[in-house]
Amino acid sequence: MKTASDDQPEGNKRGAAVTQKTVEAYRALFDGRGDKTTAEIVLADLAVFSRFYNVTPGNASDGVRAYNEGGRRVFLRIHEILCMSESELAGLYEAARRESSRGDIEI
Repeated sequence: MKTASDDQPEGNKRGAAVTQKTVEAYRALFDGRGDKTTAEIVLADLAVFSRFYNVTPGNASDGVRAYNEGGRRVFLRIHEILCMSESELAGLYEAARRESSRGDIEI
């Protein structure tokens, strides 16, 4: 599965070009111009942003827990509607892991 930062060298942080590529992917997808790669970029970004693969620490406040669970729930809804296969889910996890290693959110 493709991410916006796949063209960046390993270990490089997300820069303006990657952010712009992500914005363009969202616009293309929601304008009806998106393709499979565009959808993959958006899905990987949403997985990272929603912290879908993160676990909220047991000592987190109720507010933090509710916020994190809300993000995961929205992504889970998308995941359920898409009926993704195990191999697609594995690809999404790897894409989200790569994307998060270049940004502010780690999984």
